[in-house]
Amino acid sequence: MRDFGRGWPDSFGFFSSSIQAERDNPYGVSKSLAENALREWAERTGAQVAIFRLKNVFGKWCRPNYNSVVATFCHNVARGLPILISDPAQTIELVYVDDVIFAFMDCLDRPPHRVSIEMFLHRSSFLWEI
Repeated sequence: MRDFGRGWPDSFGFFSSSIQAERDNPYGVSKSLAENALREWAERTGAQVAIFRLKNVFGKWCRPNYNSVVATFCHNVARGLPILISDPAQTIELVYVDDVIFAFMDCLDRPPHRVSIEMFLHRSSFLWEI
């Protein structure tokens, strides 16, 4: 990646990250390092970067006990399996997979006009945090 985009200021980097990037676990650290590498690349080359920090995506193609708390919950309830709710008072924000795809397509159709833009998906819409 060090050489990619060098001399190509019209280059555009796109990264699907995770809210885990804020956590101190191996997955979160790897996401954070990748985000930082993209930001540095953008600053060095003048390229544009969109970083989507996804949170709690649900919908088609999600798999229980792998990538979706919603899929896991529905799978367990439908089969009479136990469910674990550690804090009944806690709410979680969800985003539907089609809304994620629409946000990705919109970003590809209209790339950011700044060196580094972070996009966070919240409640079926996304915010441009500049």
